[in-house]
Amino acid sequence: MFSEGSIPVFGLVAHLFAGLPCIIASWALWARVPWSAGWGMFTMGLILYGNLSSMGEAIFDNPARAIPMVIIVLVVMQSFPFMIKDIQRYP
Repeated sequence: MFSEGSIPVFGLVAHLFAGLPCIIASWALWARVPWSAGWGMFTMGLILYGNLSSMGEAIFDNPARAIPMVIIVLVVMQSFPFMIKDIQRYP
């Protein structure tokens, strides 16, 4: 990796900064705070982008590594309509 000029630390930090808001969103959804649906939509976008971005490299190197990413993308995509419904509930 390093010989090709890529630095994986930046990718790991980016995924860490996407994971921390997801933990906050899961707590907020569990606690049913008013801003949880909007924050959840934001973090679902982070998860979707991170998985789609990482999926290309995973498919190229080892296609079996992409299976959990595909499952995560499918779960996030099927959750969007429910989150949109919750966001529209609050004017």
